[in-house]
Amino acid sequence: MKILILYRHFWPDSPPYAAMLRSIAAHLVAAGHEVTIWAEMPVYKQSDGDLSPPRREVLDGIQVERFRRLPLWHRSGFVRTLAKLAYVPRIIAKALTAKAAGYEFDLVWTATIPPVLQGWCGRTVARIFAAKFLYHCQDLYPEIAVQSGMITEGGLLHRMGKAIEGKTRASADMLVTLSADMEATAAQLRSPRQSAIVNNFLLESFSQQRSSSAKTVPSGHSQHISSGDADESTIRIVFAGNVGRFQGLSQFVEGFLDACETTPLHLTILGEGRALDDLKRQASGSPHIRFRNHLPFSDAAAVIAAHDFGLVALEPELYRYAYPSKTLTYFGLGLPVLAMVEPESELARLIEANGLGSVFPARSPKNIAAALCQLGRGADALPVLKANAARHYAERLATPARLNDWGTLINGLSANRAAEPSPERREE
Repeated sequence: MKILILYRHFWPDSPPYAAMLRSIAAHLVAAGHEVTIWAEMPVYKQSDGDLSPPRREVLDGIQVERFRRLPLWHRSGFVRTLAKLAYVPRIIAKALTAKAAGYEFDLVWTATIPPVLQGWCGRTVARIFAAKFLYHCQDLYPEIAVQSGMITEGGLLHRMGKAIEGKTRASADMLVTLSADMEATAAQLRSPRQSAIVNNFLLESFSQQRSSSAKTVPSGHSQHISSGDADESTIRIVFAGNVGRFQGLSQFVEGFLDACETTPLHLTILGEGRALDDLKRQASGSPHIRFRNHLPFSDAAAVIAAHDFGLVALEPELYRYAYPSKTLTYFGLGLPVLAMVEPESELARLIEANGLGSVFPARSPKNIAAALCQLGRGADALPVLKANAARHYAERLATPARLNDWGTLINGLSANRAAEPSPERREE
């Protein structure tokens, strides 16, 4: 099957999905598929601008073609947003040129960033090539934008987003989400022709990502790395990933600081995002909280694995529209999870049913503090929780299993295409 993947970021660009795409695409190439990726030169963070991979290369058998960076791509605010949005017309223009030159693809695959527009771009390119369309929903827009207050429900942007995204989901030959919660929500807007659940996986540490001093931590193992002034009796908690508007971390930090008065705790916040400065002010220099900048995954894995628990925090109702992929990273590194999420969510039920950590459904700082104090009193159960997390990951969530899921899914689409005539794609 000839597969075209459209996504602005591809390894060595720094977002997790950029690295996951390399793993998935390489697995598909090894299975006999031809995979082409149209991306942009690394631009996710300003520091990524120092990376200079070839504009055209064959990597793990993947045909990679990268657009040049646009001028002023590194600027903040409106200019940077325009640079992001410009990827969509650049892709459409490239697709039209490639079609005129005789290029053919059987499957076009894209994800959900930039919201709504990228999905529209994917289905448009699929129509240009008369190809099947796979829509990989890492998040669900416009639903998540409404829930988080980014746009107004019923407003113009919401109505436009629903109309465009509804057509995109309905035209998808395969819509892939990360959880049953997301799959159910996606179908409420418009049902795709087929859907599947394939969760994310622990990122591979590719050679160019690894610093000369970094050591990859094997799944389920850890090494000691200093966490501020914490001693061996301290329970070490880490939050790793985007420190943004969807996490609700301010409530956790307030409860955490209250609990520190009676319980030996240490929190590391590893990452960057819009909420970071506010959290630093809230922490007010507390010795119990340490902030660390974003790190390449091979370096971050060692830091994460040195802790006792990984923190997942979602604002109310967001579990319906997104799945915190950092959960898989924590389990893969042998950490049980502390989850601020509704008890009816798939994530909460997974944790509770398998002894993989604790769920904090009550989000008030007082209740969070009480739960953390209770956690301190039950510290002797920590080795069991860690063993459960490592075992659960190895048996059900490890990377080979996820890659095999992708292989099975793509092989199914390939078989269906071979059995079908070549009908005109329809819009619903």
